Amino acid sequence: MRGPWYTLKDAEDILSFKRAELLYHIDIGAIQAVVHTNSRAFLIYKNDDKQRRKGIATCMYRGCLLIHSNNVAHLLEGNEITLGKQGSRILEPNNVLKWNSTYPFSQAPSFCNMHGWEPESWHDINIAKFGATPLPKEGPTILGAIASLMAAKDSISPNSHLALDYESNSLFKPEDIRIPASEIELFSAPKTPELKALKRNKEIDSAPKLNGKRTNQLHELMFRALLANPSSGTKELWFLIKNDWESDSPQYDQEQIITAMDATCIDWRSRNYVEQAMKRTSFGPVLSKLKKQL
Repeated sequence: MRGPWYTLKDAEDILSFKRAELLYHIDIGAIQAVVHTNSRAFLIYKNDDKQRRKGIATCMYRGCLLIHSNNVAHLLEGNEITLGKQGSRILEPNNVLKWNSTYPFSQAPSFCNMHGWEPESWHDINIAKFGATPLPKEGPTILGAIASLMAAKDSISPNSHLALDYESNSLFKPEDIRIPASEIELFSAPKTPELKALKRNKEIDSAPKLNGKRTNQLHELMFRALLANPSSGTKELWFLIKNDWESDSPQYDQEQIITAMDATCIDWRSRNYVEQAMKRTSFGPVLSKLKKQL
């Protein structure tokens, strides 16, 4: 997904749509909308193998974000939203400033909706593979003032009365909606029959089906890798996909759906921003079914 990034009005003009038509195509997923943020502090995190958040850094960012389609729908209805604890993905890494891997809060990560803190250097990561949420503000709870007065008397640390405010730094408005140029180009491209690949004198649909049903995006990624490496076994395909995910220019993960991958699991996020996982034990059986289409 890439810019430039157009307002709804600009996208209407480019596509020669009325507003209702554009909103319809966004609603059905034919065009994917994102949001723009002015300069704002963000907390950057990754998910461990149990989908628990681990913070890695804070930064300043001004640019576009990929957010959940439900939040986009609320904005398109004319409502304001607060992203709160919900995650997003940074789409313009060159606009990231003031990267700081120092833990930012006075309380332990477990209190801050995180399962730990594992600092990462900006130069060692691909920011597109990590989650981002507006940096919460640390301050007293509603009863914090009263509790602080009692803290010294009761030998309670004042920090025990602090809380994280995820709301005040995470407001988005309908006018923050943007349409990526890549989505407009994809939608405007001439509609041709689905691409075919010729292998072993048989035509293979580039969007494979399992049990007569269209597969998901991860299955399609696996199929692309399999088409390029038809003689590879399960182990080889697993590491081909892992190396592809770790590269700066993925050949198979064209939609950048993989968020984390190790020797046992692939964590991925669908076009509708649904987070899913495929265990290594499931990878082999799925691959076997895909191979039958070669």
